Amino acid sequence: MLNIIRLYTCCCPCLSSGTNSIISINARDYKIEKLLQDENLSYSYLVRTLDSEPPFENGPLFVLKRIYCPFGDIESVSAAMNEISYYKKFAGNSHIISCLDYQLHQKYDGSKQIDVLFPFYHYGSVQDDINRHLLSSSTALGTVIPEKDCIKIMIGLCRGLLPLHDPKLREQGSPDDMAIMSYSENAPLLLNDLPMELSKDNENENVCFAYYNLRPDLILLSEQGNAIIADLQSCFRTNITISTEIQLNRFQQWIEEHCTLQFSAPELLTLKMGDKITAKVDIWSLGCVLYSMMFGISPFEREEQLNGGVVKYCIKMGKYSIPDTKGTYSQEIIDILNTCLKVDPSERPSLNGILNNLQEIQGKLSQ
Repeated sequence: MLNIIRLYTCCCPCLSSGTNSIISINARDYKIEKLLQDENLSYSYLVRTLDSEPPFENGPLFVLKRIYCPFGDIESVSAAMNEISYYKKFAGNSHIISCLDYQLHQKYDGSKQIDVLFPFYHYGSVQDDINRHLLSSSTALGTVIPEKDCIKIMIGLCRGLLPLHDPKLREQGSPDDMAIMSYSENAPLLLNDLPMELSKDNENENVCFAYYNLRPDLILLSEQGNAIIADLQSCFRTNITISTEIQLNRFQQWIEEHCTLQFSAPELLTLKMGDKITAKVDIWSLGCVLYSMMFGISPFEREEQLNGGVVKYCIKMGKYSIPDTKGTYSQEIIDILNTCLKVDPSERPSLNGILNNLQEIQGKLSQ
């Protein structure tokens, strides 16, 4: 969605004039520079403001996410509006991407289009950084992203995830934090026809959330090398106890649609009646991301390549191995990785525990 690794040179068929297309969000005009990603009915574009003075300090380049909701597709509209509500809920955290502006358009055929504007990060994603190191690495270790950089990124991820996991750490945003949603003037919206109500869980400020789909291509890098968590589409509440067959089937379907297998915690793959899903799913993903930064591949994909195992089986069994780092990485950071990848969620550390350990290692490296 906000994955900026694959830069397409083709033009999205929904925009007949291609890169010359001009789009407007709340009376501000932007020119499409290129299509970044095409994902089903969601498109991400690199856009340039046409205002003489950029409307936001991040300009003049931005990322526009355009979501198409076919007529009658209630779930896609609700999902898009839920995603926007998450950007508002977690606004103010410097390690979560900001939603700068958004607008909902009602089409004459009954379909809806939602435009969401984000900052553009020139340094790309953590996956971009992994790829750069893979191309330049002359060793067999993989990416060999320096330990200090791995730690800095991991600290940013922990700080970004904290307000999701702990409601007490959320900053209360004001109505001015984001643009008020507006509707295209040439297509009046019949509000009664749009079931846009957000779930009560999302409105409740005391609900705990998890990201559920943390992976390198959804982590952007600022100019200072800080991690920015992008794309809150997969954000969902935690402390869920599976108590009915309907709930089990629906949650399994949601996992298939929103979670990436290689970075998914084993409890998401072995879901059964009576299970309770907690924010520890993100701790597992943190371990997978750290492994990928160190060795250029997720731990269970590497296990599949080495020993021919099936990724899902390797995840369920917690079966992976650590290459000989030849002193490139300290035992302390390897220990953090191993504690994150415990099959039993109760044995994984808390975010604060990981953060404290990372900061201790960072302090030693800076001496």
